[in-house]
Amino acid sequence: MDLQLRGKSILVTGGSRGIGRATVERLCAEGARVATCARGQETLDEVVAGLRAGGADVIGNVVDVTDGDALESWIESTASNWGGIDGFVSNVSARVYRTDLERWQENFEIDLFQHIRAIEAVLPHLRSSQGSIVIVSSIAAMMSQLPDLDRAYGPMKAALASYGSQLAQIEGANGVRVNSVSPGPVHVDGGFWDEVGQQQPKLYALAERLSVMGRLGRPEEIAAAIAFLTSPLSSYTTAANLHIDGGTVKSVRY
Repeated sequence: MDLQLRGKSILVTGGSRGIGRATVERLCAEGARVATCARGQETLDEVVAGLRAGGADVIGNVVDVTDGDALESWIESTASNWGGIDGFVSNVSARVYRTDLERWQENFEIDLFQHIRAIEAVLPHLRSSQGSIVIVSSIAAMMSQLPDLDRAYGPMKAALASYGSQLAQIEGANGVRVNSVSPGPVHVDGGFWDEVGQQQPKLYALAERLSVMGRLGRPEEIAAAIAFLTSPLSSYTTAANLHIDGGTVKSVRY
């Protein structure tokens, strides 16, 4: 299926690993021009070099998304160099896996506020192109039973999904679509669930059993949905929150 993304200019935050990396790879495979950012230079360079070797039009810049000035500067400079932006995937996330009170502020900065700051900065460009936004949330947003170490994570993801839904109603008149995806547990080599599997194998096995498919998700499965929602083929889809969790959440998805 041709997603009609060839030549489209798309930004992806956190594209050096996991879902972000898989999304960058999928968008490049669809012929999009992609700019991504991450905190680590070495891994980012590796991703960009590999994709360029395959003929992709991709650039990567070192940006800490919690540094508001740096984040906004990256968006503006990329838009200026490209002459516009057609899509934005707001992906960065990081569990602050502690129990102290300060974790709430850190989760707020990483899992909510930096998304809002980036989206507000990119919106003028997307209004001009009638582009689209995809926000990466989590099924933790709707779960009321989370480990205590994760207690600050779910509420931030819930607020993020709410923000995206409200923004879709506001920006529809401007031709901008806004959708969210809410993955369940996703196995990324060297990532959170990989560490859980090594350190807490019983918890990992429980997460596998919660899915009707008996396994965790893969980054490329989330990336495929993100690419579709970003594409012109989903031109009548907005304000959606797509669960990609292998049936982990046991409820009717109204």
